[in-house]
Amino acid sequence: MKHNAEAFIVYVLLLVLFLVPAAPAFAQLDSATPTTETTVAPATTEPVTTTTEPVAATATATVAPADTTAPVISGVANLSLGLSEATIAWTTDELATSRLEYGTTPSYGQNATLDASALLAHSAILTGLASGTTYYYCIRATDLAGNTSSSCAHTFTTAAAPATASSTPIAVDTTPPNISLVTATSVTADSVTIGWTTDKVSNATVEYGTTAGYGTVTPLDTALSLTHSVTLTGLTPNTEYHFRVRSADEIGNTAVSPDNTFTTAALVSGAVTTTAPEASTTVSAGGTTIGADATLLISAIETASVASSTVTIAWQTDLPADSQIEYGDSVNLGSLTPLSDTLTTSHSVTISGLSPNTNYTYRIKSKPSGALVATVSGLHEFSTLSHSTPIVAPANITSVAAASTTASG
Repeated sequence: MKHNAEAFIVYVLLLVLFLVPAAPAFAQLDSATPTTETTVAPATTEPVTTTTEPVAATATATVAPADTTAPVISGVANLSLGLSEATIAWTTDELATSRLEYGTTPSYGQNATLDASALLAHSAILTGLASGTTYYYCIRATDLAGNTSSSCAHTFTTAAAPATASSTPIAVDTTPPNISLVTATSVTADSVTIGWTTDKVSNATVEYGTTAGYGTVTPLDTALSLTHSVTLTGLTPNTEYHFRVRSADEIGNTAVSPDNTFTTAALVSGAVTTTAPEASTTVSAGGTTIGADATLLISAIETASVASSTVTIAWQTDLPADSQIEYGDSVNLGSLTPLSDTLTTSHSVTISGLSPNTNYTYRIKSKPSGALVATVSGLHEFSTLSHSTPIVAPANITSVAAASTTASG
């Protein structure tokens, strides 16, 4: 019995020694993943070999080409030069912010305070300058992509102070002109005349474009006047334009109007022709024999003048005829001007009692003597101006202007 017990104990010890070294190998087998192959030799000290399959990764990305074109600076102009201030304007061919460096040497040394917005039409008013002094300046423009361009080596010279033999200080005029009665008249498909008045003699220029960023500046009219008129040409038919006017007095004090608008006329096919019903009678008028079946040509229809409550319409006929306009605030019209029975080939009718800032539709009616019915044109449009509102501009700029106008003929 004693030998049997000793043999059993030896057997258990051998069994334990056999199983314990194999336990780590079994643990490795249990934790293996499908992507890993593991080989384990039980109850030995052989190394464990692990093989992992490589995984290929492919990524494709499309990158849009970056904007690397710097803005083009053009139209640099010294709009007004006074004893101690100067106004400079320029344009860029894309939206951009601007910096202007200036000084009494080509090294500049000072920076102007400018509008931080991205614009197409830019301007800077430099103050605190020395009279009778030449200044150098450089314009730098940066577009929305960060591309920067420069336009340098520009100069201007401030006005010289008048000589005086007295020690009494000279009172310097620092009051800018008041701008008022801004109008857009003679509106056609590709042109318009902008007019305004100032309370002191001043020069004149107009900024305009299809957005409130403008983009185009007319040449400076240096003639000093109280009434100003600038004609814009090369416009696009049936298009709304924004504009503002700018005037500086002889000292250089500058005023700028608020934003205004007008709309060019749509293209029309030319003369409008309507044939009256046939009849056999003829009548002599002004030396011209006109039949009841006469054909009248209406042409050169023009919105000659627009205000907040009145408008003047002009047109031509190839035969002497009377004048009348049918109009209303919709295509249904509904109102009729009094008939002018004066026979003429050049017609002009003024409509009054209109509502401000309102779009009207109209058509022309003219009848030569002896015709049974009037010849009627196609439909045309115009918009009255808003009421004039005085506006005081910030800093040293003061302006009073009529608000927007839209006209179509």
